[in-house]
Amino acid sequence: MTNTEITRLLIHRGFTERNARLVASEINQLHPSLIPLWERWAKNASVCDDFSVEGYSIKSLMEKQRMTYPAALLTIDWLLKEPEKAKTSLRRHH
Repeated sequence: MTNTEITRLLIHRGFTERNARLVASEINQLHPSLIPLWERWAKNASVCDDFSVEGYSIKSLMEKQRMTYPAALLTIDWLLKEPEKAKTSLRRHH
């Protein structure tokens, strides 16, 4: 999906235009293992596949930190790419 298509989808799902643009650019750089999860959610917002890494999961981030599915997906992406930085940040905000 292009950034514009992702932005439109996110706005349609309740994101502000500013947040949708920020998320869209990040979504297009997702870790390859997370792309199928994003694609399923993009087609149907009720499909929230889980994925765990470094002791965190999409579902736990959504429940405990009240993140949206895209935000939790991007957090998992960060944990895959920069585990120490991400874990330090998550511990501070927990």
